Amino acid sequence: MKKRALITGTFGQDGSYLCELLSASGYEVHGIEKQPLNPNARRMQLHLAGKNVNVILHECDLNSFADVEGLFESLRPCECYHLSATHYSSEMSALEKQRIDRNLYHNNVVSTLNLIYAIRNVSPETRFVLAGSCLMFDGVAQFPQDETMPFKSQSIYGLSKIAAGNLVSYMREQSGLHLSVAVLYNHESPRRTPEFVTKKIVSNLLKCKRGEITHFSLGDVKIVRDWGYARDYVRGMWFMGQQDGPDDYILATGVGHTVEELLTGAAEFLQVDWRNCVRIEEGIIGKPPCTTLIGNPAKARAILNWSHSISFPELIDLMVQNEISGNLD
Repeated sequence: MKKRALITGTFGQDGSYLCELLSASGYEVHGIEKQPLNPNARRMQLHLAGKNVNVILHECDLNSFADVEGLFESLRPCECYHLSATHYSSEMSALEKQRIDRNLYHNNVVSTLNLIYAIRNVSPETRFVLAGSCLMFDGVAQFPQDETMPFKSQSIYGLSKIAAGNLVSYMREQSGLHLSVAVLYNHESPRRTPEFVTKKIVSNLLKCKRGEITHFSLGDVKIVRDWGYARDYVRGMWFMGQQDGPDDYILATGVGHTVEELLTGAAEFLQVDWRNCVRIEEGIIGKPPCTTLIGNPAKARAILNWSHSISFPELIDLMVQNEISGNLD
């Protein structure tokens, strides 16, 4: 019998890499994805199909406990990876964020609650991994962050992930279920969508080089992020699902780089001067984090034997090369 896995956010960046990993590992892969698929999800579905990655899709409202419990009753997956989340771009205005804050918080917390309770009720053998976020720490003062630090956030998204993570901890203690949280620091790839700054920079620098646009806008280029390769972070989440016992882990490189370093690396590869292409408009970025978001991956290294596989410059080169070719790998 094949192991069976269920993924939410199936055709997002992380979900697509996880589909590939699980399929290559001999799993029967099931996914939850909103229908009809948006253009990015449809493109990813076709890309995976072209690589003979078979994903069995299910229509399921994650905010409906009846829907979720019914799906778990029929599938009883060995593992469930909750990767879908409502989020917004850092460049979205405060007013725009306010318009979706309530739905964002509700969706991210209730979906997690429904999945955990469905596991408890009908599929207690299922191992569950929640995709957390470094924004769970964006209100703390210290860096690098590790698993011993209490969460504190100054964003609704971060607060929603903290609440979801607290549900995981509570139910793990109360029920003994195999429930874990992967605190994911910034992780990128050619599969990122344009609202993420890495993809925005790579895509627009190439357009500038080709003469398709004359310039584009960015916020504060001195902001530091801990950037890694998404395929590595998906592998880390899978490692978490294979452990004898559940636990929470930070997945990060442990090294910070500025947006300016990202710009410089991509521009050098393309042989353009980014200063001729970029307009700095610091006001387009919302309130900056209270801390430098750099994670300490020591626990994941020691227990999961996990580490990132490519350097920051190699990640930039990979993204630029694939932007030129149109490849999604």
